Amino acid sequence: MDNYADRKFPEPLIKDFTWMILEGWVSVHGHSYAHCDIKPDNLLVFPCPSSEGYEIKISDFGSALEVGDVPKFWETNMPWMGTPFYMSPESVRDGVAEMSVDLWSVGCLVLEMYTGVIPWEGVNLHLLATLLCCGEATEIPESLPSDAKDFIQTCFSREPEERGSATKLMSHPFLSRPQGEENRRRENKKVVFVEVAQVENQTKKFQQETNDRCCCCFRQEASKAEVSSYKGHTV
Repeated sequence: MDNYADRKFPEPLIKDFTWMILEGWVSVHGHSYAHCDIKPDNLLVFPCPSSEGYEIKISDFGSALEVGDVPKFWETNMPWMGTPFYMSPESVRDGVAEMSVDLWSVGCLVLEMYTGVIPWEGVNLHLLATLLCCGEATEIPESLPSDAKDFIQTCFSREPEERGSATKLMSHPFLSRPQGEENRRRENKKVVFVEVAQVENQTKKFQQETNDRCCCCFRQEASKAEVSSYKGHTV
């Protein structure tokens, strides 16, 4: 962000990054875990090897918990279970790890990418705790595009269940993609599925051919070409 004027990202980059973060949440939440401390410092940006763009990787799962758990340190470090400026009201009130906590943080991230300023800029922690306990959210500038404002407001819903899920947020109009781009994404997925299917078929064939051999005999008989062609598979 420091490489951009006023730390503000161009809108296409904001949407791409938001999409990738939500893709990460789909995976994390799918395993019944909540990260509980998402912020810019915990998002790693890598150049994408297949294009001139970037890809996001979520890091630092030191605060991650199974959904429904309360961190042991919350009782001694109340009311924060993560970085204060990115925390949701319910996390401050009861400290329970929920998927909705991560979705609130996504709203904070999108807002920061647009404005270049951290949420709750200038607010001290004591006042911040009071505001969050009252269900308040940081101000959303009127200058933001309407679909972006609606997306952030959804993430900032007072009732956690009204934030939906990472999958549902990915279908929000703010993240709608041109049909051509969607088709390219589908084609890329098809290529991946085809490659996976080919590898699986090769593996099955390989297992059938070597089923009657012991590992010792196989190591003696297999040629370098055979070993290379099945590199990465366990025999």
